[in-house]
Amino acid sequence: MKTAHPSFFAADGLRLLLSAAAVVAALSATSAVYDVRAFGAAGDGRTKDTAAIQRAVDAAHGAGGGTVEVPAGTYLTGSIFLKSNVDFHVGAGAELLGSPDREDYNPWDVCPQNWRSDRESHEGGHLLLCIEQRNVTVRGPGRINGNSRRFLVGPKGERYSQGGVPWRPAQMLYFVESENIRIQDLELADSCYWSCFIHGCRQVQARGLYIHNVRTGFHTHNGDGIDIDCSQHVTVSDCRIDTADDAITLRGAGSRLKRKQDCAFVTVSNCILSSPCNAIRVGVGEGNIHDATFSNIIVHDTRTAINLASSWNPKSKGVDAWNLSFSNFRVDAFCFCQLTTKFSRTARIDDIVFSDISGEQEIASELTGAAERPARRIRFRNVDLPHGLMARNVEGLEISGGTFREVKLSDKERADRAHRLDRHRRVMWDELAYRPNRLPDVLHAPIADCDRYADLNPHFAKAFAFMKRPDLASLPCGRYEIDGDNCWAMVMETPLKPYPQARGEAHRVYADIQAPLSGPETIGVCELPHGACEMPFDAQKDIGFYPLKTRPLTLRPGEFAVFFPWIDAHMPGCSLDGATSVKKLVIKVRAR
Repeated sequence: MKTAHPSFFAADGLRLLLSAAAVVAALSATSAVYDVRAFGAAGDGRTKDTAAIQRAVDAAHGAGGGTVEVPAGTYLTGSIFLKSNVDFHVGAGAELLGSPDREDYNPWDVCPQNWRSDRESHEGGHLLLCIEQRNVTVRGPGRINGNSRRFLVGPKGERYSQGGVPWRPAQMLYFVESENIRIQDLELADSCYWSCFIHGCRQVQARGLYIHNVRTGFHTHNGDGIDIDCSQHVTVSDCRIDTADDAITLRGAGSRLKRKQDCAFVTVSNCILSSPCNAIRVGVGEGNIHDATFSNIIVHDTRTAINLASSWNPKSKGVDAWNLSFSNFRVDAFCFCQLTTKFSRTARIDDIVFSDISGEQEIASELTGAAERPARRIRFRNVDLPHGLMARNVEGLEISGGTFREVKLSDKERADRAHRLDRHRRVMWDELAYRPNRLPDVLHAPIADCDRYADLNPHFAKAFAFMKRPDLASLPCGRYEIDGDNCWAMVMETPLKPYPQARGEAHRVYADIQAPLSGPETIGVCELPHGACEMPFDAQKDIGFYPLKTRPLTLRPGEFAVFFPWIDAHMPGCSLDGATSVKKLVIKVRAR
């Protein structure tokens, strides 16, 4: 077993201290402050301030170093090129706001390390670029705002799919093959792609960052937090990251770099992470990822806390990963960890340690090596999580202390688990409204309390306003317009069958809000099962019928339930008391 030398972390700490000293020394070479307003910046949120800010950066760099001061105000800007020995200070009350105009951003071929992507609909533009520079600081307490709504939502409020975005910039902060970098005490808000990309860099500190982008209302496709790719001697600490895609990633995709190097010697500590995808993702590329630690981490409202996948592409051999440590985690996630070689048959996954982990997961974790090259020496120590771990093709698996255990799943249980994970993936990428983690079961509440849930969907407020009409019970049967195709209501007289003799159904585009008006109605409820519809899904009517094993939920006048698409299957029109019909309200609410 190859492990890091005992002096490794001490030596790495010394290197970081020396690098920090180098930054301080360089930036102390001059005490000059270059206020962007003195170079013509307006800071009024309307005037394009790109050129003025760039003049301030160039002046500080030309003088051998200095502080570029961005005082309070909103600075509408395109691409800014950071340069060596510059301390870029976004002051209290200051905001850099990304321009919505394509011509304000760098071209995709600004440097050989950069790229554009048709598949992910980005043009390779960035808000801040630091290309092959040294001794650069970007610090707050102000905000850098990517202005994502201007790129991801159309002029009529339509939400673009991932491949349907007309155009957008790429990573908001872009550091490539640079050294002695500090990013600290800063808010990174509403990126329209990755928030902060550290590619091929050395000696980097990211501390005290609050990174967030949009997860509800519209989805920030590829909305990562911090992506660390083929970089070394990187520390991330004391950050809060709440993003629409991976919160933190370690990558080994160095094919475009001039200077090839592993992704190694990385520490992440004292962070709070949340993502509908992965809180921590390890993988992508064909390089090496090793000697990294994650400690004192809280993960909440997340699909997968830790996801290591060697290869995401059948044509790629994938990354090799070894000597990784995850310790002192508190987890609330759908799945704790996924460690797989995925498409690779030769990738190395060795010497991974998980220790002192507690919390909740809803399905079993997974550890799967390749039959040709098993994963080796994977250790779980003092892990307290339900549902355990399913493991295949592993040599030297160790589980000690705690309640975590290896579990054996049948083929059907494995298929069901895969289906549930895939459903979460489709919920995210297809922009489907899903039942939020704060709702562990079908949303069922008194109508008087409905406003508490208005933030779950942009159309719920109008739907709930209709549902609270005082004349609701006396309305004639028929359709009632609320907001065009986004939301409408139907009042109907529905025949009831003895539970559970009615037909099960589910939807893909619209959520159902159902409320009985004249008496009780029992609805069978369950999660959408793995398996096909009884007949082809009717996309025009947005309905599919399924054989369901449900439990009864009885609604009474004054109560409502919400059934979200892709998640909540339901069997309406049932009775437990012999009733044969009920007058009811159904509101259809667009969820994509």
